[in-house]
This record gives sequence, structure tokens and C-alpha cells, in this order.
Amino acid sequence: MNSPHCTPHWSPQWTAGGLEPSMNSYLNPNLHQDVGMYTQELAVTVPKPVHVRKGIFSELHSKVSEAGIPVTATHFDLQQEMLWMGNYTGHVKSFLGSTMARYSSFQVHATDAIRHMQSLDTGMLFLSECNLRGYTRGGLHMFDYQMEEGADMHSLLMTDNMLLMGGLQNYVVEVDMNTLQETQKFTVEAPGVTIMRQTNRFFCFGHPSGKVTLRDLRTFRTQKFDAFPGGLSDFDVHGNLLAVSGFSSRGLNERFLMVYDLRMMRAATPLWVPANKEGTPGYYNHVPESPTESDEELLLHTVPEKYRKVTIKYSKRGREDFDFKHYNRTLFAGLEPQIPNAYCNCMIQVLYFLEPVRCLVQNHLCHKEFCLACELGFLFHMLDLSQGDPCQASNFLRALRNIPEAKEMGLVLSNCEETTGTVELGRLIQRWDHFILYQLFQETQEQEDPRAYRTTRSSSLGSSGDSVIRELFCSEVENRSLCLCGIETVHSSLVSLFNMHYPDTQGKRIKEHDFAEILKKSICLQQRSHTWCGNCDKYQPTVQTRNIRRLPDVLVINCEVNSSKEAEFWKVQAEYAFNKSMQKTDQDQRHMWIPATLKMSLSKSQRLEISSWPEGEELSAAEEAEGASLYDLVVTVPHILDAGTGGNLVAHIKVGETYHQRKEGVSRQQWYLFNDFLIEPIEKTEAAQFDVSWKVPAILCYAKRNYHTKYDLRSECQHNQSEVKSDLYRTEKQSKTDATFIPLTVSEMPQAGDLVGLDAEFVKLSEEEAVLHSDGTKSTITPSQMSVARITCVRGQGPNEGVPFIDDYISTQEQVVDYLTKYSGTEPGDLDATVSSKHVTTLKSTYLKLRFLIDAGVHFVGHGLQNDFRVINLVVPKDQVIDTVHLFRLPYKRMISLKFLAWYFLGLNIQGETHDSTEDSCTALKLYRKYLELYQEGGNHYVTKVLYEVYDKGFQLNWKVPDSDAR
Repeated sequence: MNSPHCTPHWSPQWTAGGLEPSMNSYLNPNLHQDVGMYTQELAVTVPKPVHVRKGIFSELHSKVSEAGIPVTATHFDLQQEMLWMGNYTGHVKSFLGSTMARYSSFQVHATDAIRHMQSLDTGMLFLSECNLRGYTRGGLHMFDYQMEEGADMHSLLMTDNMLLMGGLQNYVVEVDMNTLQETQKFTVEAPGVTIMRQTNRFFCFGHPSGKVTLRDLRTFRTQKFDAFPGGLSDFDVHGNLLAVSGFSSRGLNERFLMVYDLRMMRAATPLWVPANKEGTPGYYNHVPESPTESDEELLLHTVPEKYRKVTIKYSKRGREDFDFKHYNRTLFAGLEPQIPNAYCNCMIQVLYFLEPVRCLVQNHLCHKEFCLACELGFLFHMLDLSQGDPCQASNFLRALRNIPEAKEMGLVLSNCEETTGTVELGRLIQRWDHFILYQLFQETQEQEDPRAYRTTRSSSLGSSGDSVIRELFCSEVENRSLCLCGIETVHSSLVSLFNMHYPDTQGKRIKEHDFAEILKKSICLQQRSHTWCGNCDKYQPTVQTRNIRRLPDVLVINCEVNSSKEAEFWKVQAEYAFNKSMQKTDQDQRHMWIPATLKMSLSKSQRLEISSWPEGEELSAAEEAEGASLYDLVVTVPHILDAGTGGNLVAHIKVGETYHQRKEGVSRQQWYLFNDFLIEPIEKTEAAQFDVSWKVPAILCYAKRNYHTKYDLRSECQHNQSEVKSDLYRTEKQSKTDATFIPLTVSEMPQAGDLVGLDAEFVKLSEEEAVLHSDGTKSTITPSQMSVARITCVRGQGPNEGVPFIDDYISTQEQVVDYLTKYSGTEPGDLDATVSSKHVTTLKSTYLKLRFLIDAGVHFVGHGLQNDFRVINLVVPKDQVIDTVHLFRLPYKRMISLKFLAWYFLGLNIQGETHDSTEDSCTALKLYRKYLELYQEGGNHYVTKVLYEVYDKGFQLNWKVPDSDAR
């Protein structure tokens, strides 16, 4: 069977030399006793393309097992492009490639049926009733693992190097595949399990009784769903949804799927499955091409369009035809989502609009290759320069991927985790928030640049970075731990954010609570736990109490709405608040529980007081004298629950006057919705409304009123000019690796208006993801991820015009899937500083040189510079960019390649076997000179006439440069 969404990827060509040794057709046949090898079919021919209408399931191939013997298990090999089939008599067969050519056939067990199969790098696992056996793909026996007597195994599950096996007994066995030894047993509900699945959060067990049990991998708590009284047929987990099929109490197939929401741990609306002609459940044979046509979409309309996940639709010209202005009519810059780990875009915007943070990182510069504070500073500089065009956080996310602590905290997602929506985004962004505040604290504390950033008031809190991050986010708390023996220990610490803790309402009616009351109890937390007591010399029950000693300027709150229990609590509190507000105002205050303003104070006895405060009102002089402060809501980050897209994160941000002044020239404050590249003004009430059926609170920020006045909000240029100049004007003797460029002399210092030819080459880190439609057209879902490999800058004037002064190869620690040598000239090893003969440097070093040139006011000349700057992650003012791809193009006509233009206008044959960035940048400079000649000769009218001639010639030659010199 084939589905447009579920078809495995088969390579179009196979050769025996590309197979693992156990699969090689030239193996000695004497090694394969009782094994049938179909070596004559290993030379797989490329099949003719099969056209399948989108949404239609149709049969491509049919393979027959032994006549009259049922097939009991099938498995798509996860390591090789093969399909495995096991039958009732213990025999297995394998089929290779897209033509399903027979590969191997052998007996695994003499009598028992094959119940489950699993592929490994080294071979295959086959599970029968009381036996697990390992074989190579060619059929050589590797090992035999015998179960204990009475075992009746049905299912297995691989997790790292551990194997779980379960069946019709009250336990699941865990086996270490390195030693083939049983490590432990998990007790399960009788009569056992027949189906096992795993997600990033749960082990899922399906029971013959019709129940599904979920075991949380972190807390080991279990959750059970009674799905079908007559037993299970199958179940699967996708994203946050569990779908179960099964039987009624009379043993008949139920005509619906039970669906459960794993965020709320409750049943969702069942999906009805229509019956086929025989009266048994079947499936629709047509899936609507547009999601808006499906019945499911009707249920998803509770999520407003502006909150749903936004995607860039790519045309043949990439993203150039996409109308970003439709999504953002402000002058603020959005962030593009289609890059790995862009889930944190919303929090990047939050940090940007906290002005002391923006100034801190823009004034920070250090020598670490992967410094998030530096990369945030570079990114915020781009957001400052942009006039509404979206930016990418690619360099920041590149640094994030290379920080070990981020990986350990699970903040670096795999492509699979991002695309399948299997990640709990609410929990994830709360962990990210905790990580980034700690990381900025550490990195800015290690300030290397002598231009240290400091608050305007004197502080005894240490270095500049220490004082800013500590003043902004850190609360000083006192932690007390009282043991049963009466010994109390006290220690102080800094806390950068607080997690909300809610009252236990299990089995009780949820009472009305004031948000300020819950927040106070969450900050001044009291809880019981087992901790080590030095006096008792053992773990003892202790009462732990946290008291606050200093309030931060920005109070960050993780809402911790991670289950249906917390969501129900928020919902009920919002209903209480709404019923009260109906008596006081006619504003729409549904789904609102959090106040717009809080009054917070520490009494002389160091007791924290928090209460709601009328918005817009000020404190009295007496209240201020007592140390009270007002905290206004400035940020809310909700998790949008949307089964149609897998969900997403957005931010509501109250943007201050200084940002509007810089962008619009007006002084005002306004709430905005930031949803990646979608930015829209909203009412202040919308920022505080949380309909938890689709909009779940994740993070809140309250800022002390007028807090920013005590900070120095001047931001200086982020690069150290003396260091960059020394890099550009090196006078010491060059090494042999620098032979491809000559540094600038002091007399060649860049001036405003100077020409600099620029070209960049790239390598590919991941392949494009696309869908091929039935009409032959292709839609790009996710573009290939590119990384800059080489950047070349050449002089645009003077006696050394055309001579490179920058020719940097950019080192990378990430896996390169394609060096694109034909187009980039880059080969494996060129980007490895330990073995390369090139001038290899860090992206950060080259980035600072380019920033220096931009700030100096030079004009960059190149061909296709928009894409180059985008991948390098630079925003260059439009009046400093001279792009020959646009100079030599007629409106609404195709873009002309540099190779064709060089041949037509300059008589040059460039880009022979590979591209060379020095050659390309020099050629672009010459083309610009040629354009100026044409313009001086007859103005725009003459240039247009010449371009029509170019297009005529291009169409004649099919845009191919002829071998001869004839034009």
C-alpha cells in the first residue's frame, strides 16, 4: 500500500558495493546454510515512475508468502532500504529497493510464529513466543536469547542499547543488547501487553483488555485509558495525540478511533471510520488537498488565524515571491521559523524588547567562538536595522547547538522532533528561559571587552554583566531547611525565575484564588522533602522554606500549566474573575485571571506582600517610602495548542516608547502579538486572556514601573575597531595559507562609498524537504539548511583593484551533508582548521570584519547578494548594496546567471569545473563597471535596449554559454 504521507523513501539506484558485507551478493554461498539468496535480483533496475493522485492509497507491489501460511509480522528496515516479512511457521523473507526484489529467505524458528521484528545496524531481531534471535540480513545466526518458562511474548521495543519485551504475562523484560543480559523487569497489569510504543515522554503499553497505559519517562507515573471493552486492535502516538482502534464488547470492530489529548490527559472527540461494502471499518480513500477541507479543520477553527503556526511558501525563486508584508505591517522585524530550533523565536523577541538586555548584549564582545551574548548582540543589531523585513536567528541558533549544556537540557531538537510536533513546547520554552538567563549571567560576567557595560548607579554587585543581569532578573532568596531533629540550616542563593505552584484540588471542588496569593506562595515556597541531615547522618524528612530578600526589576514566572489539572485550575479561576468583572465593567474580560499590575513590597521584617493593583494608578508617597513597588505586566508567552499544525509558541509584548521612537519617530506604548514573522498590534486585554482549550500560558513577565531609568541605555558599536583593523591590515609576514589574499594597507582604509566586491560560497547541512504533487509540481516544505563556507572580499578601486583582502574559509563543527563542490569549490577538509591548507577562521571573526565594512559605509558589489547576506546573517542597508543580478534584469523576467553575463558582456568564460568566490566577485565588479559604461552612453533607455538583446540571445541559446566565442 502507498500513501502520499506514509511512503518510505527508496533510493532509485542500488549497487552491491554499497551494501553492508552481510548483504553483498559476492559473499561465499557456502556460508549460507538453509538460506535462500536471490543474488540475481540484486542488480535493481530503476522503476518507471508511478504517478499516484494526492490523497489516494493505491497498490504499488504485491508479494506472496508461502501459500496458505499467514503473514504474522512485517517491518520496514530502518537501516537498509528493505522490507521484511515473517510468517506463522517461523520463516522470514526480505525484499530490497523500490522494486521489492527478493533478497533473502531463511528459517528463524522451527515451529513458532514470528511475532515482532526489529532492525539493527548489524542485523535483525526476531521475536517468537518464548525466544529472541538475532540474524544478519543475509541469514547468518548471531545469537539466541531464551525467555523464562511460560513466557508468551508479543512485542518488543528498542530504546538506545536497551530492549524491552512484553507479552501475555504480568511483566516487561529489559535486556542490555551489549551484554544480552536481563537488567530489570517492570510489573504491568495482567494479562500483560501486546503492543508497545515510545515517545520522547512516555512508554506506551497496549493491553489485551483494551486499555492503554502511559508511563512517564521522567516521573515514572502511569496514566491509563480504558479505550475499548473488547480489546485493542492497534494504537499509535503522534505529537500530543494518542489514537486507538479496537473491538466492542461483542468482539466486533468499532467504527471509530478513540483519540486522547496527552497534554490534558483526557479523551478528545472520537474519529468516525466509515464502513466498506463488507460492513467492516474502512478508511476514506481521499484525503483533501487543502487542510481547510477536512472535518478536523472545522474543529480547529477555535484557534484564530493569527495565532496559528505561520509558514513560508517557497516558489521556484525561493522566498523572494513570498509577501511578508501581508503578515507584518509594522516596522518591527519578525523572525523566520523554518530553521532548526526556531521554537525560541518568541523569547528572542522578549529579550530584544527588554531594553537593558538589548543594550547589554550589543555592548558585549568576547573571544569565545560560541557566545550567546555576542550572537544575541549581532541579531539585535539586525533587528534594529530592519524596517519590517524578517530576520533569521541562524547564527545564534548555530551557537546554541554547539553549547553542551543546551544539549544536556534537551534544548537542541532533532529535525524529527520539530517536524512531527512530538515536543511539549510549553515545558521546552520554560527550560529554555531558565537556561538563557543563566547563560547570559555567566557570559556577561566574563566580559573581556574593556568597554564594560554598567548601570548608571554605583553597584557593589561585581562586573558590569553581573550587575545588569543580576539587577534585572535575580531575586536574592534565603532557603531554610528544618529537620525532624530540630537542626535548621540556612543558605542564600540567587533565583532568576519562579515556577508557579498550585493548590492540590484532586477530588475537591476548585475554590476561588487570587493570582497574587498563588504567586506569593510560589515565591515564598514551603514544601516537605527528604534531604540529607548532617546531624542525623542520613536522609530525613525536612520542611524547606524559601523567603525572598530582594526583588528583581523584571519578575519572570514559569506558569507550569503542564497537565489537565493545572489547565482546569486556570479555567475555573478565569470564570470566577469574569463573573466578578461583569458587575464592574463592560470590557470583554473572559479567560482573564492575571492582573495587569501588581503591588509588591518587602516589610521591615522581610515579609513579602503581593496584591493586585488598579492599572494606571500610582503609589502614594507613604507607600513608596515603605519600599512598595508597582510591577506591570509586559510579556506573556502562550503555547498554542493546534492539532492541525502541531502547535507553536507566540509572545505578547508591551513595546516601549524608545522602540517606537527609533522605528516610527513617535512616543507611545503598544501591545503586539509576535508569531515568528507575523506581527500585529493587539489590545492589552488580549495579552492576558488564556482560553486554555487552545492558548495555554507558559511564561509571564512583570516589570517594575520605570525600572529602565536607572540603566545606561546607550549602545555602542559591537566590534572592537582596533582588533578588526589589525585583522584587516596585518603587517606581519603572511603564512603560506594566506596566499589567496593580501591584507589592506593603512592607506587603503575603507571609506564611505568605496566599492568592495563580495561573494560567498556555502555547504549544505541538511537536505530540502518537499512534496511532489500529482500534477508534477513540487512544493518546498522546509528548505535545505545552508552554512557559509567561504567569504571573499576584493578591492573595488585603486592600483590593486580586484585583489582579495579577505578570503576566509569558515570552520564548522556541524555535519556537512553536501559540500556542493561543483558550485562552491569547497572540498572535504577545507573547513577543518587542523588539516586545511586554507585560511580557516571562525564565522564570528569574519562576521565582525564585514560589520566593520558596513559601518564604514562601503558599497558591496556582487551577484545575488541578497541570498549571501541572508545566509551569513547580515542586514546591510539597501543603499550599500549593488547587485548585478538586478542591474542586468528586465522587470518580470528571469534572473540571468553571472556566467552568461560574463560571457556576453566581458567575453569571459568563468565557472568552469567549479565556482571560485574570488573570480565571481571580480567578475561582478567588472560587470558593474560595464553597466556604468552603458548608462553613461545612453541612460536607462539604452540600458533597457541592450538588456532586450541579452534576453533574445539567452532564449536562442537556452541560456547556455557556447563553447565557441561566437555571439
